[in-house]
Amino acid sequence: MKLNSSFFISLGAAILFTACVHDEVPVFPDSASARMAQAMEAAQKVLVAEDNCWLMEYFPQKDQTYGGYVFFVKFTETEVTAWGEVSDNLAKSYTSLYTMTNDSGPVLSFDTFNYVLHYFATPSGSNMSNIYGQSNLYQGYEGDFEFLVLKASAEEVILKGKRSGCLIHLYPFDGDPVEYLQDTKASMTENFKATVQGSVFTISAFSGQIGGTDYKIEMDRDMRQLSFTKAGEEESVSIGYMYTPDGLKLYKPFESGNVSVTSLEWDKEKECARIQDILLENRMPDGWVAYDRYLGTYDLTYNDNEDWLVEPKTVTVTLEKLEEGSTYLMKGVSDKYDVTVKYDLAGGNLVIMGQIVGKFGDNSVYFAAMYASRSASGGATWTGWRSTSYGIKTKADSESLETDPDHFVMKFIPGPSAAGKGINSFGLLMQKPDGTSGGWMRPSDEDDHQYDDWFLFEDNYYALFWRDMVKK
Repeated sequence: MKLNSSFFISLGAAILFTACVHDEVPVFPDSASARMAQAMEAAQKVLVAEDNCWLMEYFPQKDQTYGGYVFFVKFTETEVTAWGEVSDNLAKSYTSLYTMTNDSGPVLSFDTFNYVLHYFATPSGSNMSNIYGQSNLYQGYEGDFEFLVLKASAEEVILKGKRSGCLIHLYPFDGDPVEYLQDTKASMTENFKATVQGSVFTISAFSGQIGGTDYKIEMDRDMRQLSFTKAGEEESVSIGYMYTPDGLKLYKPFESGNVSVTSLEWDKEKECARIQDILLENRMPDGWVAYDRYLGTYDLTYNDNEDWLVEPKTVTVTLEKLEEGSTYLMKGVSDKYDVTVKYDLAGGNLVIMGQIVGKFGDNSVYFAAMYASRSASGGATWTGWRSTSYGIKTKADSESLETDPDHFVMKFIPGPSAAGKGINSFGLLMQKPDGTSGGWMRPSDEDDHQYDDWFLFEDNYYALFWRDMVKK
C-alpha cells in the first residue's frame, strides 16, 4: 500500500537538540534516542510500504567517474531484493539482509553480501580476483553499501553514500523491473544510431545551441560521461550519466542560460538527440576515422622525452584486418605473438586492451596494461594489471587528417583506467594456473635470455609512455 502522508528526514533534522529553561521543561516530549528510533522506523516504513519496487539511480565514486547504473530494490522488514544492469542475467534477483542504524541520522546499510548492491564496493587484490572477476581494485569502484537517509517519502527517497558522498535517488516503480533493465540494455546499442553517408553509425557527438550558447557535446560510452564544450573553446564540463530506455540521464543538471539539461533523449524517427525541445545536430567526433582507413603500416613512438629521461623510440607496426569493422591484428610488437586492437565505431578510434598473448610453460602471458611515472629519485616506477579491463585509446589529430590524410597522426590517450590511474604503457606479466601472479618476464641477470623472444619490440619486457602512431 502507499503511505497517505510523506515523511521527510534531513541531516539537519537528524542532529538532535535538547534545551532547558529554568523550570527544566524539555522542548521535546521524547528522549533523543526515542526520537532517533522513531526516525529510523519511519524511514523503514516508507521503504517497506512500496508494494512493487523502487528504481534506484546508483552512482559510485565521489566524482561519478564511472557514471551511473540502474538498480531495482524491494524491501521487507528484514530483507532487500535487488536487480541491476551489472548482472549478467538481468532476470535474476538477489536477496540479502539489511539494517537501519543510527549515525547522526538514519542509515540504510546493506550489511550482508548482495551481488548487485555490492558490485561497486567490493575490492580485489593483485593476486586474486573477486567474485566479479575483477582484480587490482583495492577500493573496488569506490561505491557504497551504507547510505545516510536524507529524505524518505512515498514519492522519493534520497540517500547519500557514506563513502562517496554521492546522492542516490529512489523512485517508486510500478512496471516490470526486468523489462525496464532489458530496454535499458537495448538502448545502449539501438539508440543513437543514424545513417551517415549511406551507412549506419553509432553517434556519440552532437552540436547545438543551449540557452543561447553553441556547444559541442560528446558521450564517453566507456566511462559514461557527457561533456559540454563551448564552441571555439577547448575546456569542457563533464557530467556522469546513466542509461535509460529513451537515452540517458545526468547525475546533476548542466546549466546554460535559462536551460537546465538533465537528460538526453534519442528520437529514432528523426535519428537525432533531443534536449527538451532542442534538436541537436549529429556529428562525428573530432578525429573520427573509418575502420578501413586504419589498415596499413605505422611508426609507433614510445618513451616520450617530455615525460621521461631517455630518447623516444620509434618502431614499425602494421594493422591488419581481423574482423571487419570490429578488430585488427597489430603486427610488429613481437615475433612471438600479435596484439588484438579493437575499433570503437562510436569514437572512430582504436582501443588497445590488456590481453593474454600466449603461454610460457604453465603460465599465461599477459600483454599487461600499465601506469608508469617517474619516481622522486628519477627512476622508473610502474604498476601493471593482469586484466583485460584496462587499456589505452587513440585519438587522430584532426589537422593532420585534413592536411595529410595518407599520413595522419594518432595520439595515445588513457582508455579504461585502473584505480583512477591512466594507462600509458604496456609490459609482460605472467599468471600461474592457480590465478596468482607469476611476476614480470624480467631476466634474472644479463645472461638470462629465456624471455628474449617475448620482449616488446625486441627491446625489453616493458615499453613505457606510448606516445603516438603516424601512418606511413
